[in-house]
Amino acid sequence: MKNKLLCSCLVLCSLSAFSQKNYWRAVSQNDALKITGVSRFFKEGFQPASYKLFTLDEVGLASVLKGQQSLISNGSVIIYLPVADGSFEKFSVKQSSVMEPELQARYEDINTFEGHDLDDPLKSVVISYSKLGLHASIMVSGNKTNYINAVNPKSKLYTVFARNELDKSDMRFKCETKFGLPEKLANKVGPSGNIDDGKLRTYRLAVCTTGERSQFFMTGMEQSKQDSTNTVLSALVVYLTRVNQVYERDLGVHMVLVSNEDKLIFLNA
Repeated sequence: MKNKLLCSCLVLCSLSAFSQKNYWRAVSQNDALKITGVSRFFKEGFQPASYKLFTLDEVGLASVLKGQQSLISNGSVIIYLPVADGSFEKFSVKQSSVMEPELQARYEDINTFEGHDLDDPLKSVVISYSKLGLHASIMVSGNKTNYINAVNPKSKLYTVFARNELDKSDMRFKCETKFGLPEKLANKVGPSGNIDDGKLRTYRLAVCTTGERSQFFMTGMEQSKQDSTNTVLSALVVYLTRVNQVYERDLGVHMVLVSNEDKLIFLNA
């Protein structure tokens, strides 16, 4: 009996140590240039005010994330993630799909996760992992959202930054709504709805992509139509995972891509 108990403890300890291994390594700007051969790490005219660079052992971390159901009894696993100041924080994460089951079954290499910081349970994280690499956003009320983005699938290089009002962007959002309510509405009581009833509602989402937009997502590594569809779907999952993080917090809404979403992806103009 004692031997069995000792073996069980050793197994649990080894699993815990394995799941908490740090697969990230900070790199300098010069090292990043050698890895990628390019001087720009961002697209779409965006440049954060400051950022950090890391490489990731994707195979190692993916083996933990994809095998997480067998590691921890409650379906969670502890992993390290880098944050904008260059340090690392520990998060407890578990799988949370943004695709309907039939679609998820066809694209088993596209996975999404959600969780929280072990030291600050109110700090949430969402992660998507696919052929495009790992993408994550870390959010907590009162602080700037942190983003982890893959530079490109080949390099295993990642940027980590926090949104800042000094970020440069060709697509900066500008709100032109005039503030203030019309006098006839100013004293009226707002409608009572179910947005704050504490329930999480799931909605099915169908996203149609044009050929032009699909081409924007291409990495140059696609060798077939199915590869191209996988690339576009992976990109849509990155966006939806991050949108869900905000909608779940603010509106109690979780969206999943419909089962035939891959039929709504057009590859030619």
